[in-house]
Amino acid sequence: MRKTINMSRRSFVRLISFLTAGLIAFAIMSCVYYWQNMQAKRQLEYGYLRSLENLSLSMENIKNTLHKGLYSNSPQMMNDLSGKLASDASAAKISMSQLPVYELNLENTNRFLSQVGNYSQSLAKRFADGETLTEEDRNNIYLLYEYAIALSNELWDIESMIAGGHLTFERVIGAVSGAGTGQSPAHITDGFANVEGGFDNYPTLIYDGPFSDHIMQQEPMMTKGQKSIDQAQAHRIAEEVTGLNNLHFVTEEAGRLPAYNFSEGNTTLSITKQGGYFVYMLNYRQIQEKTISTDKAISLAQDFLKKLGYTSLDNTYYELNGGVCTVNFAGVQNDVTVYTDLIKVGVALDNGEIMSYDARGFITAHHQRDIKAPKISADEARDKLSEHLTVKSSKLCIIPSGGLNERYCYEFLCITKNGQQILVYVNADTGKEEQILLLMINENGALTV
Repeated sequence: MRKTINMSRRSFVRLISFLTAGLIAFAIMSCVYYWQNMQAKRQLEYGYLRSLENLSLSMENIKNTLHKGLYSNSPQMMNDLSGKLASDASAAKISMSQLPVYELNLENTNRFLSQVGNYSQSLAKRFADGETLTEEDRNNIYLLYEYAIALSNELWDIESMIAGGHLTFERVIGAVSGAGTGQSPAHITDGFANVEGGFDNYPTLIYDGPFSDHIMQQEPMMTKGQKSIDQAQAHRIAEEVTGLNNLHFVTEEAGRLPAYNFSEGNTTLSITKQGGYFVYMLNYRQIQEKTISTDKAISLAQDFLKKLGYTSLDNTYYELNGGVCTVNFAGVQNDVTVYTDLIKVGVALDNGEIMSYDARGFITAHHQRDIKAPKISADEARDKLSEHLTVKSSKLCIIPSGGLNERYCYEFLCITKNGQQILVYVNADTGKEEQILLLMINENGALTV
């Protein structure tokens, strides 16, 4: 027997009211979520735009400073200009690192930014030692100036294309390169690919400095003589070291550290073709509110390196940027800190996730060194210091110097009369004062300048 459900008019109206209220509430919630997502998207895009603007301004400054350098004729002026170049090049690197173009690697662009300040500093040092600039020196400055013009123009073009809707920071499904054709906008990486490709006739710069081409092109110590691995072997190594199970092959990388590149989601990483070393990783995502301390982040970075088999390392300095704590680790041999054997690990301060890993410095420089007892004592080295410094601690270390050389030194952590911390490096064999660094400790980390 069929049962009939009778509903009064009042109940029916009440039901309709509840359903209507529910639909309205759902619509309001959807609008709120949509608005929040749009706000987050706009905030991220504004951050990208600021970074691109800062990068363009830094490159413009580099161009103008190089132009002035063509006409410098005094050690003081060359020194001032080289200092500004180094500062603007560093600012440009920071801005570029904050843009979603990490998969391009941008090796040529980074090389230019590294060399432009360092080369001018090398010239300033020669000037100060009584030498004069040769015609070749000035030709090299002019070539750097020309490349700075080209890069600056490319960056301003990218800004214009973004403003015109021809380039975007988002990945657009079905996007086709070809700005101005009426098709979907291309990703910003297409614009930076043009920047990276503009170094066809870039000059080879040979000078006494850590970014000289004869150093940048040297064969890395750890991969020398190692067996080559294929893509499948590299894929297995990548899964083992990261724990990622859905990695896919992206491309092969040439240069001084040939590698296989893989990615999964927002993570990209590289495994060297010789020896299968885990050389580089970058995990790109928006960092949320800070929940862990700097000390905890350093501890997590140390744990990550231990899992990779790196145990003889000292954490030296760290930098806080964009919610990520990037920790510098230096190798240790026979209780001597080896600053040339460098590994950097970035840890997210919202959940402790490893955001970046860079072992290129370590793989390039690390080898077993013949470290002998120093020829002068710590007390003798201490006597070389300024009387205006108070020594807080000291240790033996190896530091990089110009060219392919290393220096065996005592590192003295000192305090000035006004409280500034300074690191002074005195050669452990000759007693020569090799280097002085300012130790800057503030809310952005502990760094040396």
